[in-house]
Amino acid sequence: MSTRTDSPGFLAGTVAETPTGFSQRYPFGLGFEATSYLTDAFQRSWLYWDVMRERGNIFLEHFQEGMPPVLAFEYDMVVDGRTLEEPANYALVRIKPPAGSPTDPKKRPFVVIDPRAGHGPGIGGSKIDSEIGMALRAGHPCYFVTFFPKPIPGQTIESVARDEGIFLKKVNELHPEAEGRPFVIGNCQGGWALMILAAVAPELFGPILLAGSPVSYWAGVQGKNPMRYTGGLLGGSWLASFVSDLGNGTFDGGYLVQNFEGLNPANTLWSKQYNLYSKIDTEAPRYLDFEKWWGGHFFLNKEEIEWIVQNLFVGNKLSANEVKSANGRTAVNLRNIRSPIVVFASWGDNITPPQQALNWIPDLYDSVDEIRACGQTIVYCLHEKVGHLGIFVSAKVAGREHSEIISAIDMIDILPPGLYEAKIEDTHPEMPSFELIEGRYLIKFEMRTIDDILALGDGREHERAFEVVKRVSEINQGLYDTFVSPAVKAMSNEFTARWSRIQQPDRMQRYLFSDRNPMMWPVKSLAGMIRNSRKQVSSDNPFLQLESTISKQITQMLDAYRDLRDGWCESLFKLIYESPWLAASVGLPGKIEQHRGPRPDDWLRNEFKRLTTLEIEAQTDQGTPLDALARMLLYQGHESQVFDERPFRLIQQFMRQASAENGVSLDELKQAFKRESLVLLLNGEKAIDALPKLLPDPGQRQRALELVRSIATARAGKLDSSQEERIGRIENVLGAEPQKALPPKKPRELPDSGKSRRQSNIESSDRHQGD
Repeated sequence: MSTRTDSPGFLAGTVAETPTGFSQRYPFGLGFEATSYLTDAFQRSWLYWDVMRERGNIFLEHFQEGMPPVLAFEYDMVVDGRTLEEPANYALVRIKPPAGSPTDPKKRPFVVIDPRAGHGPGIGGSKIDSEIGMALRAGHPCYFVTFFPKPIPGQTIESVARDEGIFLKKVNELHPEAEGRPFVIGNCQGGWALMILAAVAPELFGPILLAGSPVSYWAGVQGKNPMRYTGGLLGGSWLASFVSDLGNGTFDGGYLVQNFEGLNPANTLWSKQYNLYSKIDTEAPRYLDFEKWWGGHFFLNKEEIEWIVQNLFVGNKLSANEVKSANGRTAVNLRNIRSPIVVFASWGDNITPPQQALNWIPDLYDSVDEIRACGQTIVYCLHEKVGHLGIFVSAKVAGREHSEIISAIDMIDILPPGLYEAKIEDTHPEMPSFELIEGRYLIKFEMRTIDDILALGDGREHERAFEVVKRVSEINQGLYDTFVSPAVKAMSNEFTARWSRIQQPDRMQRYLFSDRNPMMWPVKSLAGMIRNSRKQVSSDNPFLQLESTISKQITQMLDAYRDLRDGWCESLFKLIYESPWLAASVGLPGKIEQHRGPRPDDWLRNEFKRLTTLEIEAQTDQGTPLDALARMLLYQGHESQVFDERPFRLIQQFMRQASAENGVSLDELKQAFKRESLVLLLNGEKAIDALPKLLPDPGQRQRALELVRSIATARAGKLDSSQEERIGRIENVLGAEPQKALPPKKPRELPDSGKSRRQSNIESSDRHQGD
């Protein structure tokens, strides 16, 4: 027997649970369950509409405040882009660390660039557990690139890029003693902006992170990624120009938000709202926090949205290295990026699927050897199921993926050039060298090839139809600009543009469900009364369970509609744009080649290879003890194809324990690993035979071998057969006795870094060496 206290007082009574799980209440039985459910449903409905009223009020309040970024942290203005020589509606702010958690000015600064894709800024720091929150927790100074609702008249994508370059210069100036260049994060559409800037001003950047960022816009999997077909089905880029002309030269970001919402009608039309309704007593704060950002729609100039659609969404020119400045003097070549690139994508992302986030790699490089020859390091990390927004706002993702990437950023910076996949796994006390692992997760970097990237999709032949889309779009855009745009501009003015913005559905519902609407005034009063006398229905109520079942069926029905719609759109797209007749009519050959970036001509490529080879040949027999250690470490681990944080943490221990005189900076370590990886790639065993020239002193050789064994055993606790064989080969070349690993807690000092790459003369009697 149990007593209910959550039902209306005049119906409260004794409850007896039957074997079938249904509750019988004397004397009303199932009728009591119905009354209890109806009371709860009425209360939830009224409270739901009160939350809608609060959402509208928050929207209006946010608008009146100028729609500042929805950051969970306080900040100070550093540079206002509106005041620069070439103004843009962007600004650089410095995040204030929480009280009692100061940042270290010598640590690498972090810069977060949020997407300007309809919504306002701040999603990268909207929670304590976020990209910014994790960086602050690790002691890094943090900066945020924000933007304002309305663009500056005449503002272009180029002016935005120039101002962002000024922001990065300022960050570098503010941290002259930092251990590395800024780590810059580009979220979603902020990623392609980051890639463009890193390609034209690579000297400003440390490692960069592309979080859910599309770079190869035509990529995807057939039957799964319908958003890429939208441009073709709408006839290309002309519609963005038409909407901008209706807006008197301004594009309303609310239309972009509508496109995102249309991808998942079940969530937009039902699941999100029902989740609030069913959990109205606990869900409102989270819902309102998210809606404050989701409903804050920003604007772009016509020139900006046309550039984005024509060059990226439809043209896919970025991964093809076809983007150029307006005057044609500057070409954006992604091969010019010199910083390590980290790509974070998710299989659950229907806006930026992994193929769109990663296929720029095979667009640019034929093989991993070509990546290495260019001195580039690329790391990608794939989440199993989180959605697009979860990449930026999920506390679980922030505490796992973002936290681990941030903690390993220095390690990523010294990884030898190549292509890697980051793997994150839970730790356990039995792990070898467990004491070297920071936090509850272990991050590893496994070598990958171009074929591994291509295997993530289902081939690229279906991308050829987008060449036809591009040509059709250019034709339609020309027709619109010549015959339609002048008439639309003549009919548009600021009054008509403002009226159309007010009528935008998402904005209108927030106006209607706010205190500006007198019909909503009684809602607040009655909602307060309901909260004071709230009677929640029991979770085992059969009518509540029926409600949940019906909700699931509605979701399934809307999902079925979505799948049917997407399948129809894909079939229609293929019917139109895979037709050889259409390709011929727009002047394209019958067999369209895969869209790839321009390659250097054979002479230029061969000359580059020749000069690189000569430089590497010269480095084979020259170098410092630090170069020797880097060469030995890379050689012994060649077969494992895996780098994880434990050996690196041990290297950091040696670096911290080294004296100021013999210390090695992170940049010097990075350059040594890059140099020696190329030396080993080209010369292999010859480079090992040259080790005695880099370590002429017998004492240096003994200590170097001790360090190599210590670092090599940190990952697995012992050497595998391949490592034993390779270290044995090194010992034979150096003429040294087999060594034991140094204990991790007795680190040695590092060798002279050789900033001018001259051979160091180290007295073996009073100095120790490390890597």
